[in-house]
Amino acid sequence: MPNPTKTDWNSTHKVDTYDVWVKLWPRSGVNLPMLVQLVADYKTFYDDCWWLFGWHCDRESQTGSSTSNIDTLYFDVFPATISEFVRWRGMTPLENDHDHDGLTYTEERDNGTSPWAFDTDGDGLSDKYELDIGTNPRDADTDRDGLSDKVELLYSTNTSFWDSDGDELSDYMETNGWVITVNYSGYVFNTTVHADPLRPDGDGDGVEDEMEYFSFLNPLSKDTDGDGVMDIASPKYYTKFNYTLKWGSEGNETGNFTYTPGSIAIDEDGYVYVAETPDEWAPPSPTPRILKFDANGTYLAHWYVNDTSVSHLYMSDLAVGNGYVYVTTYGWPSNWNITKLSLIHI
Repeated sequence: MPNPTKTDWNSTHKVDTYDVWVKLWPRSGVNLPMLVQLVADYKTFYDDCWWLFGWHCDRESQTGSSTSNIDTLYFDVFPATISEFVRWRGMTPLENDHDHDGLTYTEERDNGTSPWAFDTDGDGLSDKYELDIGTNPRDADTDRDGLSDKVELLYSTNTSFWDSDGDELSDYMETNGWVITVNYSGYVFNTTVHADPLRPDGDGDGVEDEMEYFSFLNPLSKDTDGDGVMDIASPKYYTKFNYTLKWGSEGNETGNFTYTPGSIAIDEDGYVYVAETPDEWAPPSPTPRILKFDANGTYLAHWYVNDTSVSHLYMSDLAVGNGYVYVTTYGWPSNWNITKLSLIHI
């Protein structure tokens, strides 16, 4: 162990301060983000004292660890050789790069990022860096699994898929953990357990992490309660939905959604009706419409819901039954209605 750089004493304890360093080999560049997290093990000594016709003390110790929050540091790193330095792009600032993220104004516009923000989505990664590694610089959580792109890089999980190891537990759930109740040698207590987001069976006991979750077991221990018997699957509750099909995309082609889909309804024959309503309140006001699909997602037809008595018409709810479609509409000026449409028009 190195010698402490600073020592503070008082009447009850001593504090030693140590300098630490780390060697990195990043590529050259300007404003390179580096994820940093410090993990430290410690051991503290103390005197356990009691009074019995005089003071008596025993020297005791306690060990533990501490982990700092994840932070991002930015570095300017020079090339390793003179020839690389001469050709280094970082020596010549990009034209119209107002936020100094490595993207020109035109590149920012083409990628939908802010030309005035080094990190458009606020996830701690610069816009250019995200484009270089394939994440979305406009969304802090590209795969919507609950972990930001920066944290996914720290854990080496897949930034484009919510379940990196394919065990049906999200990367967020596996890294953040859940609480289980353990009976250890007659002592009952609650503890937080975590799983490995990169391995479907983190402890190699033959019970996959998803089943360990439903069985209230520790996915990183082969023997959760320490009774000498390997864990076995014993789900307390288990309801699983298997993904079968999804459809729909944004665009102006036939069958695409021009605006955000809202309410959905299914008739007795299995046909699917989706209410699509614009969210722009400024004129010209598009007309809401209902799209019809079969159970396999094949587009069949659509029709518009119009009311000439109001402007800016919108749909809020949709229902189907007895050969009719019912929609709740509202517009400006304030005008709420329930509109009934016959399915023969489809």
